[in-house]
Amino acid sequence: MNRILVRFALLLFFALICVLITACASAPPKPALQSEDPDLVLWPRAEQAIRLRISADRDLNIYESKAHSIQLCVYQLDKPDDFLKLAKTQDGIAQLLKAEPFDKSVKDVARLFLQPFEEAALALDRAENATFVGIVCGYFDSTPENSAKVWEIKLRVAKSGAFFKTTVYSAGTLDLALRLTARAMVEDGGKDDEKRRKPQSGTGRPQ
Repeated sequence: MNRILVRFALLLFFALICVLITACASAPPKPALQSEDPDLVLWPRAEQAIRLRISADRDLNIYESKAHSIQLCVYQLDKPDDFLKLAKTQDGIAQLLKAEPFDKSVKDVARLFLQPFEEAALALDRAENATFVGIVCGYFDSTPENSAKVWEIKLRVAKSGAFFKTTVYSAGTLDLALRLTARAMVEDGGKDDEKRRKPQSGTGRPQ
């Protein structure tokens, strides 16, 4: 009798273990700050996670043979499609330069102004769920493709495990260097020449 009870208890124990394993295996993974699935990574607000360095040429925003100051608007987006659609036309560029949310994809927007031959360093808090940054410049004489661009905030990738390596993803940051020429915004290659640089740095404070 005792043997039967022991066997029954063991069978019941193993059955419970199997149920628990099956339940854990079938439970869908949840979004987290760190995840092995890049699609499940959470993007919370993060301080100074977007860092911009901007340098303006001597002939910035040239019009009628004179250089002028320029306005920049920095959009934080959860998807870039609508920003890119607006950025295809001059009317869309004008709307983006209002520095106002144009739809729900906009998570934050900041505006700043630069003078010819000025440099600015700007650190922005990354807004919640912002995974793209779109920047538009108010050139007097330029084309839409030279006035607005989008960059993706890449996921941070880390490897863990001593023997069996596991790839873990988390929300990343964006470090971007830009050069504002006479009629275009381009990524800065880092060269330091007399034409572009000014000895003193500007604040470039967002508004």
